[in-house]
Amino acid sequence: MRKNLLLAILLFSTKSISAQIHKPAYLKFDNGIAMSSFRSNPNLQILEDVNVNYSASFGIDFQQKKWFYFSSQLGYMRIGGNETNNGLIGTPNYKISENSDYLHLNTTFRVATQRTGLNVFAGAGPYANFLISSKKLQGDFYKVGYEYKPFYYGGKTEIGFTQDLKKFRFGLVGSYMFNLSPTVAVDVSGLTLRNETFSTTLSVGYRLE
Repeated sequence: MRKNLLLAILLFSTKSISAQIHKPAYLKFDNGIAMSSFRSNPNLQILEDVNVNYSASFGIDFQQKKWFYFSSQLGYMRIGGNETNNGLIGTPNYKISENSDYLHLNTTFRVATQRTGLNVFAGAGPYANFLISSKKLQGDFYKVGYEYKPFYYGGKTEIGFTQDLKKFRFGLVGSYMFNLSPTVAVDVSGLTLRNETFSTTLSVGYRLE
C-alpha cells in the first residue's frame, strides 16, 4: 500500500509539471557531491562506510507562491558504500568499494520564506532511482548472489536557500535521502541492503518568461 501510494504521488507530481507551471518558474542545473552508504537487514555491517561520488541533474522550480513552491529534478546519481576489514593478524587491511549508477528523479514540496529575492526553505518529497549500470556488484567479495535492484524508491528531505538576481537563481541545498525499498538483494539468504545518501548541491537557474 505504501509503495503504491508513493509511486502515485511521484507520477502525479511529474506529469503535472508541464500542465501546471505558474510563473515565475526557473529552469536549473544542479551539481554536487553525494555521500552514501548501505544498511543491511539483518544488520551484518556490510558496506557501511561512506562513499563520496558526483551527482548532477536538470530541474525546475515551479508554482511559486508566497510561502511555498515545488522543485523537480531529473539527472544522474552514483551511490555506493565502502567496507574495511582488518583481516588476520599480520596481514594488511583491505578495502571493498562498491558503486552503481542511476537515473534519479524527484519532486519536493518546499516551504519557503522570501525577502528581497532570498528564499530560505525546507522541503520533502518522493524520489525514484532507475539502475543504468550493471546489476552485479563489482568486487569479488560480494559478486556471487548479490544484485542491484533495477529500480528502488524512497523519501527525500532537504534544507537550503536560493538567491534571485534579475533572471537568475543561485542556490545551495543539503539533502538526505532514505530508501523505502531495497537497493541490493541476495537471492538465497533474503538479505537486503538499503542505501542512505547525504548530498550537497550548488544550483544555477534561469527564469522562464
